[in-house]
Amino acid sequence: MQAWYLNENPYPFVPAEVLAAADSVRGSLPNKHCDPKIAADLFEEALDEYLLCDDIGINVVSNEHHSGINCLFGASPLILGILARQTKNVRILSLGTLITVRHDPVRVAEEFATADVICRGRLEIGFVKSGGSEMASGNMSPVGNIERFWEAIDLILKTLSHQDGPFSWEGKHYTHRHVNIWPRPWQQPHPPLWAATGDPETSAELGRRGMVNVLVFRGPEETKRAWTAYRKAREEARLPAPGPDRFGYAAFVYTGDTDEEGMRVGGKLLWFLNTGLKSAPQYSRFLPGQTAPRLAPALYRSTPPPGAALRPAAALANLTAEQAIARGLMFAGNPDTVHRQILEFQEKAGTFEHLVLASRSGFMTHEEANKGLKLFAKEVLPRFRS
Repeated sequence: MQAWYLNENPYPFVPAEVLAAADSVRGSLPNKHCDPKIAADLFEEALDEYLLCDDIGINVVSNEHHSGINCLFGASPLILGILARQTKNVRILSLGTLITVRHDPVRVAEEFATADVICRGRLEIGFVKSGGSEMASGNMSPVGNIERFWEAIDLILKTLSHQDGPFSWEGKHYTHRHVNIWPRPWQQPHPPLWAATGDPETSAELGRRGMVNVLVFRGPEETKRAWTAYRKAREEARLPAPGPDRFGYAAFVYTGDTDEEGMRVGGKLLWFLNTGLKSAPQYSRFLPGQTAPRLAPALYRSTPPPGAALRPAAALANLTAEQAIARGLMFAGNPDTVHRQILEFQEKAGTFEHLVLASRSGFMTHEEANKGLKLFAKEVLPRFRS
């Protein structure tokens, strides 16, 4: 098993009365409520946690979100460049630059190639489909989002792997007359590829492409359904069966000295669900083209119907730590308990090699995050690797 640390660097220090009155904390909350001094301290702590991971053998994840308190990493390539230079040992996963709200995928490919050279081949590239508020902040239409997603990936891959001088791209959504990036990436033909998704259709396409499929807070049932689609697509295409290295899962993870400490401190991570997911309807439900027509009715329900891949934020709010663990969204407790919970999840969902540790959020302190990471690296991770 490979462990990957994700800290989205949220900003929880907004008065409760302001949050209660806001229609969205992921799109329209005025940035006058963000104190740059506090933000600078949070950036410093997050980057120091990544450097700790470099020392203890936990890989690191760079990501981005926009216009909200859930994530201060609004420019993932900038964070990626810092990690490429400051870390020396672990692999770096960009999960990732929101390619469907970037107008030029070639520039994204340049950023990836530059980071891969700086870190001397430790980069992994992760693609994510953009959420509703990102469409607004990126000034992009949600109509055609899925088509743009795949075309952007195809253009990025050709840009990274092409070595014979300029080429032109005349696609449905992107046109680029002269593509010839310098430097080319360290890893040939390009760094390993991931994508974060939970719907079976996208997982099937990832299977045909051989990309790592990572599920984020999906629980064992949805995860198993997506990975089954991945395997089936490869079988139907007569491709080799995927190994555990093609699958990853992201969950809240906190390891304490005792079950009580693990649950108490780990419970702070649920701020992400209870506060950081709040989004106005115009961002989460009413954007045209955001959802396939057959799935759209589920958006208007507070609880999705059985089998629906869509999960309104209301369905995840106000969970306790015990409930989050029961639903496979969190692994928390002492080292023995965390190890057992992960094994039980694998028995339900399937074996996977990559575990993304969402191990700091909300009001968890820097010291608490460091302790949880150290205990996981020392007491939990070796059990899987042995």
